Amino acid sequence: MDKYQLLQRPFIAFDSRLSEALNHKLPQFETPDPIPVSDSTTPPPLSSWMVFRIFDFQEIGVHDEAQYLPDAFSIERHLIDGESNEIFKLHHLNYKTCAQLFIGFAETKPDIAIRHCIVEFLLGKILQLPIDQMHPKTMTINCGAILIELSKLEPNVIPNIIRESVDIIYRKMPSMNVMCFDRFVNWFSHYLSNFRYEWNWQEWNFKSILPSSGLNENTEMHPTIVFMREFIKKLLRLSYYEKIKEVLPEQMVQFLGDAPLSKFKYDNEQLSGYPLAEDLLHALRHKCAPEILLYMVESHQSLGDLSKIDVLLQCIAHLGCKSFTHVFLLFSKYASELKHLASSENAQHAMLNAIYEVWTHNDQLKVVLTEKLVRLGIVHAKYIVSWFFAPAQKKELTKIYVWEIIHITIRFAKSPPTYNADTPSTSAMAKMYIDTGADMERNLRFLLLDIVHRFLKILSFHKQSRRLATKGQEQLMPDYWHGWVMGRLQEFLFTYLLEFRKLRDGLRSIAEKAENCPGFAKVIYTFLSFNDT
Repeated sequence: MDKYQLLQRPFIAFDSRLSEALNHKLPQFETPDPIPVSDSTTPPPLSSWMVFRIFDFQEIGVHDEAQYLPDAFSIERHLIDGESNEIFKLHHLNYKTCAQLFIGFAETKPDIAIRHCIVEFLLGKILQLPIDQMHPKTMTINCGAILIELSKLEPNVIPNIIRESVDIIYRKMPSMNVMCFDRFVNWFSHYLSNFRYEWNWQEWNFKSILPSSGLNENTEMHPTIVFMREFIKKLLRLSYYEKIKEVLPEQMVQFLGDAPLSKFKYDNEQLSGYPLAEDLLHALRHKCAPEILLYMVESHQSLGDLSKIDVLLQCIAHLGCKSFTHVFLLFSKYASELKHLASSENAQHAMLNAIYEVWTHNDQLKVVLTEKLVRLGIVHAKYIVSWFFAPAQKKELTKIYVWEIIHITIRFAKSPPTYNADTPSTSAMAKMYIDTGADMERNLRFLLLDIVHRFLKILSFHKQSRRLATKGQEQLMPDYWHGWVMGRLQEFLFTYLLEFRKLRDGLRSIAEKAENCPGFAKVIYTFLSFNDT
């Protein structure tokens, strides 16, 4: 067994003599009490951490040469983790050098499955909880680039190990924390995009997890089903519809959905907005002046204000559907007129609804166009939040693109664009950001607490509606939607950990109002206790 050991044990050579020697009784050893931290110069005691393990001895596949995998809790396994961590900390910014050093480390002990441990270590970095000190996106990108380079350096070994690890994670998807879900989807889709999307798709049998009745409103929220849906949507962002449809097996094409093309409803002459849409399309194609466009919208008498906004935004999104540049130019040209029309919460909701109707099957365009509206000051962050947490959008809260938009709006609220107030071209909205810069932190805190409060409201609404739908038998059926939203709440709190540390009293106040939603209060109090340690 010496060739399987990473720790030198010279006493083994004297094992036969020591076993026959006289045994001595040693005095009882008592650990000293921990020294209290009295000042900032005293280092804190070492804290415990969660050990991430994917592989055990039974789950390693048979390759050209059988390799020994140390036990999950053996000292050898921890030594491999320690060496891998040192290599990663020093060289993670240079993925080529880091991958070469990992391969060199694995070659020092060819009889031990160090490559399995390295893949396990990198995936553990991606999925680490609590979130690593480095930004989770940076961690996902760095570890992903290293895994891709490892696969290129050893194409006959590393891809097989990654396939084993992903299959194990896939089988355990129902128990994955929601905080890890987005990171796993982002990494895995990016990894496959570098290898022509080739995978053992046929082995992913998702039908066994579904009841005999098949998909319904509840089972379509099953973690594995949601993973398949969001993972394939992410693949679409990195490729194109026909390519993904070609590589996926028939049983998975149902998660692909319709082609991500625009849908313009006002080409139907039966709709009341058709005449206005025809006039606006003609004016937009001929690049009419902004004030003329606004006059055309406001002077139309047969439609209400919200319907006019819907027609205008659908026309802009329809004409700009060929590229980001087209629609961005239209938004920028008519930004002042759109701000004038978006004078209320309902008006801004109508704008979001119009854009999402045109791009129903394209989550990427929803994210990009919403971000543009926020940056132009046409739609406010608080109204985007109220839109997504409305009961009508309840299902959307399980989709990744929604949380991308919410995080974008919060980042914008934390760091709005900087302008020169003396520049004549500076817009009124930009000057508003300059004038109210002192209130930025207060507005950010209000936005964060408002989102937490809306979590409570939508969870309470779901609980009441579910009780009515199941006639009081809700405990007999798994509630996957509730699990997703609670996980998103936990993720949201830890993502903005530093900001919420200043909002403890506000969180406690919201949690005290959650008598009918004990799970919500438990997440809040657990988060608060984590911050107090």
